[in-house]
Amino acid sequence: MEENELFYLEDLELARQLISVGQHGKGEILTKEQFHTRKEQYQKAKKDRASSNVKALAHATCPIEGNPFLMALAQREEALRNGRMTTIVFIRDA
Repeated sequence: MEENELFYLEDLELARQLISVGQHGKGEILTKEQFHTRKEQYQKAKKDRASSNVKALAHATCPIEGNPFLMALAQREEALRNGRMTTIVFIRDA
């Protein structure tokens, strides 16, 4: 709803009623129930999409037993991927 329309109507509830019966020619008109239903569906789909993007940790398929360096990296991997931690690795090649 545009600001000038609300200015002339002076009543937000009246404006909603006019729009819900189709007195507004822009786009699809939804009732409050339809709007809330679609909003819930959108939020559920967004949540499902985010949870389906969970990736397996890289160390899950690697043999790291007996290697302290790889074990230390494995302990930090999840926090590193989630952005809760940063790690700097210094490699010295002599």
